[in-house]
Amino acid sequence: MSWKSPTGHSTPTNWVWPEWSYDEDIVSFAYIYVPLTSWSNFLELLMSPAILCNKIRFYIATTHANITLVDIDIYYKDNWYDVYEGTFTLAGWNEKIISGGSFAVSKTRIRFYNSSVGATRMARLHEFDFNQLTMRPLVNGSLVGNSLVGKGLVR
Repeated sequence: MSWKSPTGHSTPTNWVWPEWSYDEDIVSFAYIYVPLTSWSNFLELLMSPAILCNKIRFYIATTHANITLVDIDIYYKDNWYDVYEGTFTLAGWNEKIISGGSFAVSKTRIRFYNSSVGATRMARLHEFDFNQLTMRPLVNGSLVGNSLVGKGLVR
């Protein structure tokens, strides 16, 4: 098991400095302004090649008090799956287990909720990592070096 940073990001809508959310530095951050009583746009982070993953972690050192919820999905088996929606801890790593086992994960997306009824607020993501497991054969798949070929649930 080892923590791996994303290898890139898709073109984000309204996110500033998205590459700072995976630069191995918990001081720097990506940010977005979130309208009142709304979810932000997703920041999509990529992992290429896909890795065998069973949990994720994220770090938020500071953000506005009205940024109260986070929503995280991962992509595997040609679809998005929910990992977590809820509150988060500031100034510490937040680890979330992927329900159902280990998967060949190629990307994640994350967004934040602004509960303020009066103002747009800034949400910050300081760091994001995937937990890479030791490679094992996939059902209906194979391994090539340190990358995964094939898709599916690993048992």
